Amino acid sequence: MRIVLLGASGRTGREVVVQALAQGHEVVAVARAGSDVPDGVEVVRGGL
Repeated sequence: MRIVLLGASGRTGREVVVQALAQGHEVVAVARAGSDVPDGVEVVRGGL
């Protein structure tokens, strides 16, 4: 499953990303410029 996640660089979001990747999901993170997200995540730069 492809999961789009807002807040992937925060404490809770990072844990969700780790769990989703471990279960074989594809993760797309919407993140601000300069945000740190785990490896293996497609990043779309932006904000709300």
